[in-house]
Amino acid sequence: MFGDFKSKTIDILKKIINLYHNFLQFLPVRLFLVNLRRNRFLFLLWIFVFLIISGNLGSKYGIPSLFFSPEYRHSVNFLSYFLLGISFGIFFIAFHISGYISNAYLFPFLATVKNPFYKFSLNNFLIPVTFVITYYITSIQYQIFTQFYSTQEIILNSMGLFSGIVLLYFLSFSWFNAGNIDINILKKTEKKPRRKIAVTFEKIKNIDEEWKKTHSPDATSRFWTVKTYLKNPTKIKRAQFFEHYKPEDIHKVLSHNYKDALLYLLFLLIIIFTLGLFKETPFIAFPAAVSIMLLLSLTVIAFTIVYAVFKEWSAFVFIIFLFSVNFANKEGLLDYHNSAYGINYKYTVTNEDTIKYKDYKDIQKKDYKDVLQILNKRKQNLINSGEKTSIIFVNTAGGGLKASVWTYTVLSCLDSISKGQLFKHIQLISGASGGMLGAAYSRELYSEQVAGKIKKWYDNTIPANLSKDMLNPIAFSYVSSDLFFIFRKFKYNNMYYYKDRAYMFEKVLNEHTYSILDKPISEYKKPEALAEIPMIIFSPTEIENGRKVLISSTGISFMCNNFKTIRNKNEKVNIDFNTKYKNYGSDNLRFTTAIRMNASFPFVSPYVTMPGKDRLKLSDAGMNDNYGLSVSFQFLAQYTDWFIKNTESIIFININCEGKNTVTNDFSFFSDLTQPFRSAVNNYFNFQKMNSEALYRQTREKLRKKIVFINFQINSEKEHISVSWHLTNSEKKKIKNAIRSKENKFEIKKFLSVF
Repeated sequence: MFGDFKSKTIDILKKIINLYHNFLQFLPVRLFLVNLRRNRFLFLLWIFVFLIISGNLGSKYGIPSLFFSPEYRHSVNFLSYFLLGISFGIFFIAFHISGYISNAYLFPFLATVKNPFYKFSLNNFLIPVTFVITYYITSIQYQIFTQFYSTQEIILNSMGLFSGIVLLYFLSFSWFNAGNIDINILKKTEKKPRRKIAVTFEKIKNIDEEWKKTHSPDATSRFWTVKTYLKNPTKIKRAQFFEHYKPEDIHKVLSHNYKDALLYLLFLLIIIFTLGLFKETPFIAFPAAVSIMLLLSLTVIAFTIVYAVFKEWSAFVFIIFLFSVNFANKEGLLDYHNSAYGINYKYTVTNEDTIKYKDYKDIQKKDYKDVLQILNKRKQNLINSGEKTSIIFVNTAGGGLKASVWTYTVLSCLDSISKGQLFKHIQLISGASGGMLGAAYSRELYSEQVAGKIKKWYDNTIPANLSKDMLNPIAFSYVSSDLFFIFRKFKYNNMYYYKDRAYMFEKVLNEHTYSILDKPISEYKKPEALAEIPMIIFSPTEIENGRKVLISSTGISFMCNNFKTIRNKNEKVNIDFNTKYKNYGSDNLRFTTAIRMNASFPFVSPYVTMPGKDRLKLSDAGMNDNYGLSVSFQFLAQYTDWFIKNTESIIFININCEGKNTVTNDFSFFSDLTQPFRSAVNNYFNFQKMNSEALYRQTREKLRKKIVFINFQINSEKEHISVSWHLTNSEKKKIKNAIRSKENKFEIKKFLSVF
């Protein structure tokens, strides 16, 4: 009896082991293991996209929402999802081609089946299908619980995505089925005259064949042995034996199909670059998620082409390439840089252009007196209007379109309840990124109202225009042209600049604002001098030393005094843009460029390289002060006595885009390791607030007694709004409703009590 039990147990174990081996020798499983073991770079790309669609990467910046709610021509519909499906299909096919070129030689039996690439791709389904299923689950949840789409809309969107993937697969397999050969077709093709191909390509093909002959497994190899494979989506078939075929014939088949695969990849590259030539056409402004997938596809294509040529030397060649590009850029061999439009990059500095210390002091004195006259003029205007002499400083935080729309919403609300008197009291506007875009647009609209061009500077249509997507054309420009040498230019103020994504940023901005901001910054000098409109100070950050570069229509060199440091007794706390770049045409700086320079978020609106020997690189103002408070306090400190004597109150309107801070006590081994780094990043803006608090404490007590802080914020822990140049419809509604929150209503009452 015991012997029978033992025998049955052994039989069961043998069956389990046999099933296990059969499972491992199933081609889809083998290909998955190959990707894990040999294609680590491509596997990392898959992890990247899985993290995005699962909401574990880029949620703060709204990246997952770009995939779940793709917007095309300001609408989310069947067509936008269809385009996203096309981009998914391109990425999947690029993945299949890369795997086929890199790994098909490990499975020589593929040369014996009809349409080898189709069979390979069909069996390479595990990762793409898992991705699509995961995407559908998370996307449908997002559409139901976040976007509140109807069942009909969700079905149409889902069909759009599926249709895009299927169409791309159909077109791709039609290409490969027309050109792919197997070992039976090889004999027929050898009888036909060979087509002439480039000598270089012929050499590469021959080298590839020789390399794979020496590295291919033979029929007795067990590690990559395949017993079964999917013949079609519903049928499993045993793999054919191939030992009776000549190895050179097998490699000829695979090599022929490699050539078709590389030609397909080159065809994709040509299409993407051709579309890039028409990137200014509205129809080419594909959803940003499409551009992300195209970027990943280009990465796969580049990796595949490099591998096809250099094999195991690919990583080394890639590293050498990066160092070469870095060296060429450092030595100025690459002419391309992101420019400040209106600035003359052809001008050559001479010794005569250097401003002497005494002359600079005279400039500072003149600028100081000019701004003092503005203050007196503003005070007199308020007295003549019968208004209180309360002076307002607007400090608006960065945060992409969220900050732009929120800043406009707050200012228009305050202007409405103050019966159109708000801007008469505002002396200075400062801040970062999108907040300054919203504030600058509000000021320009108010200026048009003062000039009699419009009756009222705020209405319900403006937030809708201001909140339109800006990310799609920027993202596609990055993918289609900015990654490579940019050869198209445009003319502005008799000078030529590259048509890169910075150009697209300003183009879209002007389209959404009807080009009313498209003017030289100097055009605001006169109305600021007459105190008809507030002053605006942009403060992009100098990347090298972290200092603010102050940009204003009115001279503010007095805010850039020297201070003593351990290293240098003549270090400037700020850099005056107008003085430093006067000979380069600082007065001609395009105003939309000043907005862009103040909002230079990496990969979206790139940092700007300035001319001169030091070639300063300027990035987002938020790197130094995301709230504009330090600029306001520095301005206030210069005129402390005037503000004490001439104002009834000083109102700081702080427009913040952050919600309440959440604290978690959930720690694990990994969170313990990363907590210090995450805390440093999360507390970065808290450090800026503390620095501003220190500046406030340094002001004289008499001045502090006059200061009243009015704080507006999108105060929500649960309703997250992304920091991006793209907003979903639900996010737009949240911003619109935020002004009605209990906290913001309290701040409005507080404002009215001191205004």
